[in-house]
Amino acid sequence: MKLKQDGYTLVLVLLVVLLIGILAPVMMSKIVSSKLQIQKTEQKIQLEKLRQMGVEYMESTVAYANNQIASEPNPIIDNTQYMKKLQEYLRQVDSQFGNEVRKVLKKDDQQFIIKINSTDMVDEDNIILSYTVTASITKPKYQEKESNEEVMIHIVKQMSK
Repeated sequence: MKLKQDGYTLVLVLLVVLLIGILAPVMMSKIVSSKLQIQKTEQKIQLEKLRQMGVEYMESTVAYANNQIASEPNPIIDNTQYMKKLQEYLRQVDSQFGNEVRKVLKKDDQQFIIKINSTDMVDEDNIILSYTVTASITKPKYQEKESNEEVMIHIVKQMSK
């Protein structure tokens, strides 16, 4: 017994190829789009982490300088002396303090820059150090995130014995 198909299989194969041809570009565009979205999200997270690293670096440097001043044998009574000593210790930690500090990570494609904007006396016991942290990523596409920060420094005055 012989069945007459007259190209039925060929038509079926052509329909399957046509469906694949129609659906493949749609699926590929969705995959590429989601990959780009993931990359953008990762970059945003990296920028925020770099910015946080800059803030933590600045705060730990200021805490170190403040502790060094507090442990000095000669008491500092005058606030302007205290501010000068603070800047001196900041420069000891990193000689770039005063202008801007640039910390480069991962072979030049990630960095944060800290720039001290001002050092102001709030009252006789507190100093506010205002600074800007700029985090940047150069690969795959240049992006940066800038934030203005402040750190309050409590002046530890030593009493003379």
